[in-house]
Amino acid sequence: MDRDDATVRFGAGAGSSVGILQRILSRKIGLLGFYLSLASIFLFIVAYVVYHYTSDVRVGVVTFMAIPGLLLLGITLTLLSVWLPHHGDSSTLLGSLGIPPSPSAWRPVFLRGFLTLVGVGLASFMIYQGYFYSDSVEFCGILCHRVMLPEYTAYQGSAHSKLPCTTCHIGSGASWFVRAKLGGLRQVLATILNTYEKPIPTPVHDLRPARETCEECHLPEKFHGDVIRVVRGYQDDEANSPISTVLVLKTGGQRHGLEEGEDIHWHVTRTVEYRADDESRQEISLVRYTDNDGKQHTYRADDDHDADVGSLRQMDCIDCHNRPTHVFELADKAVDRLISEGRIDRTIPYIRSVGISALEQEASTQEEGLGKVADYVGEYYDENYPDDAAGLRPSLDTAVEGLKSAYARNVFPAMNVTWGTYINNIGHEPWPGCFRCHGSDLEDEDGEGISGDCITCHAILAFEEEGELDIYGLFDQ
Repeated sequence: MDRDDATVRFGAGAGSSVGILQRILSRKIGLLGFYLSLASIFLFIVAYVVYHYTSDVRVGVVTFMAIPGLLLLGITLTLLSVWLPHHGDSSTLLGSLGIPPSPSAWRPVFLRGFLTLVGVGLASFMIYQGYFYSDSVEFCGILCHRVMLPEYTAYQGSAHSKLPCTTCHIGSGASWFVRAKLGGLRQVLATILNTYEKPIPTPVHDLRPARETCEECHLPEKFHGDVIRVVRGYQDDEANSPISTVLVLKTGGQRHGLEEGEDIHWHVTRTVEYRADDESRQEISLVRYTDNDGKQHTYRADDDHDADVGSLRQMDCIDCHNRPTHVFELADKAVDRLISEGRIDRTIPYIRSVGISALEQEASTQEEGLGKVADYVGEYYDENYPDDAAGLRPSLDTAVEGLKSAYARNVFPAMNVTWGTYINNIGHEPWPGCFRCHGSDLEDEDGEGISGDCITCHAILAFEEEGELDIYGLFDQ
């Protein structure tokens, strides 16, 4: 082959920028890919601007997931038209594997490579944005609006509301990221087919261990010592009389220089395992812990000592703090909180008992339930306090708004979530909590049980004391 033939074969013809463009536009597959890529880039720019100003989750899905998919398809079709042979033309990559007869013969290879890098770069940028969007709170909480609305609502009012969902539900590392995304595909399919459970069952049995998530921020070896907790409540009498309980919680932890912790957080300094006989982990039939000498201590029911240990779960933070973020209240606790916050005027007669009854009404939708709350309160005081109703109206309106906010935060009929649906293992009221193990009928081989004595975890300075309690006066005593 002479130099002129090489120029025709590799240079000004198929190898030039004009030749490459002609190759793309002369093929249907290339023409389709070319216009699809241009349209995707234009749509991405427009959608990105719209999402920036609206933060609409549906726009986000289109921007970071749908459009990048179209661009990737368009780039693939375009590159296929460039690299595949065309009517016997040997100026493709396969045809130029040998030593080119002239420097100009490399021009088509460089040009096609440049177009490939540009296409891959654009697609990578969009996919990268889509990766971060799929990890966002908006994607997790709003996209599957009906399914995740209870959890998302509780999350917004929690102590962890500044953290993205993935910090706790996925954590760091590629392996758990892949597992979470594969699990997410199943959840998306269940959402589309409407086959998801209502309510969402807890606990999440494939949740990443707290040692790899919670303990990234919270130090298990930290010593907390004693913590004073004041629990304020109100009675169901006409005056909504206040009552107070004051506890010294022996949070404890691990003291400097000691191998074993103490008090409540003793559990996080030892290897404690247990066997639960139900999905909600409320019925515990065996507990085993390993001491500093490596000796195992096993506690089980009398009729279970000869049975196999079976599958055990290693205890971690989530076994007690099972609602660290998605916390749902009981109706009476919600009303007590509203009164303590001043959102309900305590001078309204019987407002505590009326508020609880209003909140606990059954409804088929949240909108219907909110309407029933307002109607119940209004009708009660119109019937029982007709002479005072007008004077009470401003305070009642404020109280109703507070009650409706509590209802909207805790009751979701569409997901079968109502007061008490989700168990909270902190403490031991109204669910067993600590008493799943402590004070139960589990015993070791010597007949010793797991202590259920109150002073093991807390000291009671005052219990349901009536009236306005002088907290600081308790310490003077």
